[in-house]
Amino acid sequence: MKQYCLHLTNNLSEFKIYEYAGGSYTTNFTVGFGELANCIQADAKVFLFLPSNLIHAFVAVRREDEGLQQFEARFIAEHDDLIINNVSDNDFFFSQDKNLAVVISKNFLEQFNSELNQLGCSVAIHAEHHLQHQYAAESILSIEDRLVFAFADGTGFSCSHANAEQYLSVLQEEKENYTPTLLTEHEEQLQQILGDKYTVEPITLEALHMHFFNNNSNIPNLFKFALITLLVSGFSDLNISKVAVLYCCS
Repeated sequence: MKQYCLHLTNNLSEFKIYEYAGGSYTTNFTVGFGELANCIQADAKVFLFLPSNLIHAFVAVRREDEGLQQFEARFIAEHDDLIINNVSDNDFFFSQDKNLAVVISKNFLEQFNSELNQLGCSVAIHAEHHLQHQYAAESILSIEDRLVFAFADGTGFSCSHANAEQYLSVLQEEKENYTPTLLTEHEEQLQQILGDKYTVEPITLEALHMHFFNNNSNIPNLFKFALITLLVSGFSDLNISKVAVLYCCS
């Protein structure tokens, strides 16, 4: 079975696709929205990693006597001031094993769910920092033209290289003794900013993908499977209306 790892290009308008088969990396290529179904083999496993600056991740603990809806309501009330857009405009995900809550714009996420639901594949959507967090919990990785920061508690962020100095100055004030692992070689800018407070353990993006294939349990999966979409696609050649498909699913 083939496996694919997808990242967004810097303008968020294209997918950079990395293909794996038989446990080995085979190739990478770039395609636009609406073209994935022509490039990805059916029945494959697909991982989409979204830029971490577009996702809000929080450490959150659910009480033993608390139902999921109660917990979500309490969480939103406690973090309302940290969520930029209206609460109702977001989707909420939670991993009790990781004590990790994820909030993301519904409209932003829907465009990817819609695209990936056309593939007929096993799909997972994760924040980009989870890719490296599974390998080095407190680390910085360069992907495309962005720096991805993973933190030990499972949260993360990303920014452009141009904003690295500004972001790191704030980060170093918030995190005393911040000593990340740099996973990309030749990051002179980061090394200069961090001084001697870093270690370097370079690893390729392809190697991180293959490590992630076997180390991704309990991370919030942001993908929403749309059964009706697949049924409509499958029945379209038989001239069965969407109303009939909805009736069959009810």
